[in-house]
Amino acid sequence: MYKVEGQTDWVLEHWTSKPYVSFRRDAKAERLEELVILYSYSKYLISDSVNAPGTTPALEASDLGCWRYAGSASFEFTGQSIGAFTDVQQVSNVVLERQQAHPEIPYPAIGFKVVDGLWQRVYDVINTNIGCVGHATDSATLSSGNTSGGLAILTGATDGPSKRAYVDTNTVGRTLSVNIACPQGSFPSPRQTLPWLGLNQLTLYRDKSCLVQVGGALKGSDELPLGGSATYKFVWDLAPQWTQSCDPALTVRSL
Repeated sequence: MYKVEGQTDWVLEHWTSKPYVSFRRDAKAERLEELVILYSYSKYLISDSVNAPGTTPALEASDLGCWRYAGSASFEFTGQSIGAFTDVQQVSNVVLERQQAHPEIPYPAIGFKVVDGLWQRVYDVINTNIGCVGHATDSATLSSGNTSGGLAILTGATDGPSKRAYVDTNTVGRTLSVNIACPQGSFPSPRQTLPWLGLNQLTLYRDKSCLVQVGGALKGSDELPLGGSATYKFVWDLAPQWTQSCDPALTVRSL
């Protein structure tokens, strides 16, 4: 049984057969104020164990964000095609929100989807040898309807290199048509939109883990060389959000 901050009534839940139960105190609706766990054991043999083999009951509390993240990100793709090109995506005021609430919060990772934000893309290409140039722009207001992928934080890892790890891939499903102007004439050239945040590629191709910073922030910058002159560059700065005022720490007392 538990009581949420600001509520007078206690909530009774039956946790039998549940391997885990999560509350995310960033969200006001799950901000525990009191928690009482009652358990009984009907078997009478001394050799019987209350716990499943190899398990120990535990209460975990952390500063990992678990309701919303907000901030900015950018992605720059440079290389050679018909000429030297730069493909830049800028995302501002982006908001990623957790998809599940108690008691349906998954384990060991929780997922976030984009619900708001501003996305801009600028593509430029130039070939000074043959005199071809191209330029195109695109923009959109982000939502779950036009953004695929998402953010996942491994909240269940309590030790090892994966503790506090997260991955992310978010893509706007739009193709950009770039008009290439050359001395001989002009022609359209479609350009696929790559993920504006593709940190899973750093994990896959560079065996690099992105870790949540102390305080819950997701922040960093990195490059992924693709061979030749092609390079991906990611920059991201996302901070955990709380509904109204919230101290993410959890105080536990024994009775």
